[in-house]
Amino acid sequence: MLTSDKVPLIRQEETLKQAVAELNKKNIGAVLVVKESHKLCGIITDGDIRRHLLEEKWLGGEASGVGRSEESRKQITEIMTPHPVTISGELMAADALSLMQSKDITVLAVVDEDHKVEGILHLHDLLGKGEFRFLI
Repeated sequence: MLTSDKVPLIRQEETLKQAVAELNKKNIGAVLVVKESHKLCGIITDGDIRRHLLEEKWLGGEASGVGRSEESRKQITEIMTPHPVTISGELMAADALSLMQSKDITVLAVVDEDHKVEGILHLHDLLGKGEFRFLI
């Protein structure tokens, strides 16, 4: 599990541009969105951003009358997935892997009983980041 400053984290009042910057900086494909006291309120994945840009026709020109500079300041609450799948830090890695498989996700927020972010798990962390080799 990634913890402390390794967790891709942004406040809900930040912009899409700030979310993308954090996504690039931490490089795990998702950023957790928090409100006061580090309580989790959403998640934005790189796929969410790609889908949003395509929906808004941003990649092909101006987005529904919204200029690109306005788009980059768009609030992340408009793009994030609210109430993401989470797991308690008290559970085993096998539980996290099972949950990720059943929900078909690669990133999982780890929260405490008050829904405060403790960390984040990526599927690669659970599978050993290259430590497993399959021989064919």
